[in-house]
Amino acid sequence: MGDPAAKTTLALLHRIGRGVPRDAGRMVALLQEAADDGYHFAQYRLAQVYLTGEGIPGGADPGLGIPDAARAADLLELAADQGNTKASVELAQLYADAASGVGADPVRRAQLVTRAAEAGDPAAIAALGVLHETGQGVDYDPLRAARLY
Repeated sequence: MGDPAAKTTLALLHRIGRGVPRDAGRMVALLQEAADDGYHFAQYRLAQVYLTGEGIPGGADPGLGIPDAARAADLLELAADQGNTKASVELAQLYADAASGVGADPVRRAQLVTRAAEAGDPAAIAALGVLHETGQGVDYDPLRAARLY
């Protein structure tokens, strides 16, 4: 019936082969449909597939275009824009690492960490403290860092 949450659940069942055949291609297709429907959890899970090969035998499938850090970043961005704090934190980690496949971007990293911190994520609050303590992507502000810690 087109429900994005149901598509995502079915995709995860195909990932593990529970009640349906284990099928990485079907998993990706269903997650993509749900992600295209705007379902942030599907966007996040599909990003994990593109980033880490999660659910793909051997962790890579050139036919499916996996891995693909840039595609993962796009999906994480969509999920983060909908308030998915895990997506914000993971995307911030990508922007922290020049070798991640998306390139380092301290300002965007700080924006994403700030978003997750404002949503109450304890790890993001601490990470924002580090950013202010070191002046990475934000103003150097040791007093704010101390308050965040």
